[in-house]
Amino acid sequence: RMSYVVIIRTYGGTIMDVIDTLQHKRLLRVGEAAQILNVSRWTVYRWVEAGRLGGTRLGAGSLRILSDTVAALIDRHYVGVTTPATVE
Repeated sequence: RMSYVVIIRTYGGTIMDVIDTLQHKRLLRVGEAAQILNVSRWTVYRWVEAGRLGGTRLGAGSLRILSDTVAALIDRHYVGVTTPATVE
């Protein structure tokens, strides 16, 4: 997916690392979601409270973010070409 290209620089991995994380890890720590989205941990908490991201509480004070909601947020706000142009 081209929409993940924009977050690679801050995440510190390759596009495949980001896609692999979002596809194979159902729950992300708040810090992981923040790093992928290039926002602060507090922004992730606010976005969960506002309903922009989905999360679940695992005991007292432990929040996990649903990775599919992170991917959906990226997809909803992506601007640009979604597929590379083909040359024939």
